[in-house]
Amino acid sequence: MEQQWNSDGTVTEQRWNNNKKEKKEKNDNKHIHDLFDHYCSKNIVNHQKLSEPMKRAINARLKDYSFDELKKAIDNYAIVFASDEYWFTHKYPLADFMRDKDIRKFVEEADPLSNFKKDKNNNDFRQKHDPRDKEIAFQRWIQDGNDPDDFDWSD
Repeated sequence: MEQQWNSDGTVTEQRWNNNKKEKKEKNDNKHIHDLFDHYCSKNIVNHQKLSEPMKRAINARLKDYSFDELKKAIDNYAIVFASDEYWFTHKYPLADFMRDKDIRKFVEEADPLSNFKKDKNNNDFRQKHDPRDKEIAFQRWIQDGNDPDDFDWSD
């Protein structure tokens, strides 16, 4: 009788865990589509459809940031990109924007609305580059399984 009770409990728990997993996957998928739609609403890059690389990039960032943090980063990027008050002019396709090294420039804690602002004389204030940036990018390139000989060392 105890074995039957344990078995029934295990089956019930497995169903509950599966339902919980399916609900999380459904919620993550909704977040991916909502972030895609939000990015497209900013009219920076005219994406025709949500591609697999975009889904993977968004999903990877959802592991690091909340949905609301990513949405705010998109808002910050759109403000910086569209306004003449800021010197930053790089146009990111969504999958590129969602790379860790790029999205972190626009999350609230990075203070992008101050960091990318032009000075009062309309001069560009460029972020100072850490001399280790290229080496870090190279290490990530290799970790992602890319050929070290194909890495772009130019600035």
